[in-house]
Amino acid sequence: MPRTSRRWIAALTAFMVGFVATVVAGEAKPAHAEDDTFDAAAAGAPYWVANPQGAVWNFGTAGFFGDLTGSSLNKPIVGVAPTPTNKGYWLVASDGGIFGFGDARFLGSTGNIKLNQPIVAMTPTPTNNGYWMVASDGGIFAYGDAKFYGSTGGMKLNKPIVAMAATPTNKGYWLIATDGGIFAYGDAQFLGSTGNIKLNKAIVGMVPTPSRLGYWMVARDGGIFAYGDAKFYGATGGGSDESYAKILAAGDGKGYWLVRNGGDAIAYGSAATTASKTRQPVGLLHTINGPGDLAVEYAMRQRGKPYAWGGNGPNAFDCSGLTSQAWLVGGVTLPRIANDQYNIGARVPLDALRSGDLVFWAGDVNDSRSIHHVATYIGGGNVVTAPETGAVVKTASIWRTGLMPFGVRPR
Repeated sequence: MPRTSRRWIAALTAFMVGFVATVVAGEAKPAHAEDDTFDAAAAGAPYWVANPQGAVWNFGTAGFFGDLTGSSLNKPIVGVAPTPTNKGYWLVASDGGIFGFGDARFLGSTGNIKLNQPIVAMTPTPTNNGYWMVASDGGIFAYGDAKFYGSTGGMKLNKPIVAMAATPTNKGYWLIATDGGIFAYGDAQFLGSTGNIKLNKAIVGMVPTPSRLGYWMVARDGGIFAYGDAKFYGATGGGSDESYAKILAAGDGKGYWLVRNGGDAIAYGSAATTASKTRQPVGLLHTINGPGDLAVEYAMRQRGKPYAWGGNGPNAFDCSGLTSQAWLVGGVTLPRIANDQYNIGARVPLDALRSGDLVFWAGDVNDSRSIHHVATYIGGGNVVTAPETGAVVKTASIWRTGLMPFGVRPR
């Protein structure tokens, strides 16, 4: 286990909460009653996840300000961007449609413009009074106090643009292609690229150092490329995990977090010794990389439905009914009982959980037959769960007493 992962597990485990079994009307209530309080250090930094249908999931201390659930969209959502105050967020669609919630102001969109290529990303200005959108051909659309400094809209690119990043001064930006090609405008400096390097996996994001004199790029498999005064502190590249979506810089410029699709983050450099609450909030687009992500999408759509002992849906669920129905969407049939589900698939250490993995709680963590609860892992130390009689399907932290030391990845 990596040293940073051990430290992460130890810090979170210190905040695990106790529970008390209760009996009501002759029915044994599960001894894992949810604790709705969050400890910032245990729950991790706030973050939002949006899916292409416009649903928004908020975690940690992130607030929910609204979403597009039930709306008819012209084009799918391709990104979510928190406001600088973290009191709102924008959703952006591939046609450039902009949807603001909380203190995210609508300042303009390309919703009625015929685009040469779809919008792939959106970046707000630090003032909360503007934003840029970028298309896959590098076309830039600026609104509010966001200024236009240039684009690749008229250039022939080797690979499409996948992201953009503003300089800390708000007077320039970089555009990033999937092959790691970098295009700098305004006061953004070109400091190097992977444009001529054969990559194992595509680049998905980039973040500058606070000095503006360096930047890191991250590939889908967690590979890291550092330029200028950005130092290399570690990476996960080369493994089978291809769910990395973002890279976030530590405030001192001496470390970073690699963030996965569901919100998990791996820390390197100073980020590994910085309290999680100092990690800046982030918006993530939930993408489907396998059956586990399909299971998460299904389970999250059931939130608010009541718990019912033996419930298999569609109107009510118990814990193992929810997990079995969620994985059935991805074509995987699970046993109906929670402790049987623990024996189907690959055992996964807690620091290696991915979206859709099953997480278990037991009366005795050394005896799998004492398992009494199962839930679907989302990311960031969170699950979606059908908890107990009288409750509804909801999200919760995994960190409470009775957590089994391994999850299960069904197959």
